[in-house]
Amino acid sequence: MIIGCVVYPIGFLLFGWSAQYKLFWLVPNIGIFFVSVGIIIISQGIKLYTLSAYGEFAASAQGAVNFTRAIGSGTFPLFAPYLLQQLGYGWTGTVLGGVAMVIGIPGPILWYYGPRLRKKAEGLQKEEGEH
Repeated sequence: MIIGCVVYPIGFLLFGWSAQYKLFWLVPNIGIFFVSVGIIIISQGIKLYTLSAYGEFAASAQGAVNFTRAIGSGTFPLFAPYLLQQLGYGWTGTVLGGVAMVIGIPGPILWYYGPRLRKKAEGLQKEEGEH
């Protein structure tokens, strides 16, 4: 997930500024490729984390994660055209990359502190030998 948190904003920056300066069409596509790879890596990491953290309640946790992602996907088209119109491709890519970095900072923190946090979550994990 840490790799995805790095690749995702880099893709936004590459896409935004290469589209702003009207570089060869392959360069913005490479940026979007990095964004897509980052999305896949991050979403798979989140799915694995929620499955391991919530045990038998993993389906509810996955539903909450999917609902949150759907809210973001549904609201983004409401403001994206205005953002692009006001800032242009380059600065829009920079803003989205910055937001992705700020939101992505908890990923490495959860990776480091995850086992301790899961031990503190009483009732979520079954005890040894319990079915």
